[in-house]
Amino acid sequence: MRLRIAAPLVLVALAGCGGSHSTARAHRATFPFRAVLHAPTHTPKAGKPWLYSVRVTDPQGRPIRARITMRVLFGGIPVGKVDSGKTFSFVGTWREPKKEPLIWPARSRGHTLTFAAIVTARGATKRLDYAITVK
Repeated sequence: MRLRIAAPLVLVALAGCGGSHSTARAHRATFPFRAVLHAPTHTPKAGKPWLYSVRVTDPQGRPIRARITMRVLFGGIPVGKVDSGKTFSFVGTWREPKKEPLIWPARSRGHTLTFAAIVTARGATKRLDYAITVK
């Protein structure tokens, strides 16, 4: 599994930090599914496997069919794609294949990033954000 982080985008994002914060509250919608991201740490080590899973169920807790794609964000700006942005279909729980785990590149070390899993099921989409700082 390849994780690509666009170095020029990180520099652009760093230069563009600042600005205003919105105080508007997001409308909390009722989703036709639940999705939970599990990961061992918010401080993965560069060059080492980082194992995570995403579990998707109906409101009663039964596994359902879903699609997932993963992105890496810096300050809310997309700077990387997991598995080249490919979308995967699964039922219940998604895990990276053990022979191809997610490995954070050395150039991401020291940056606070957001790992975003975008899950689609039953006609709705939910983004699961997980803040990390690569060590």
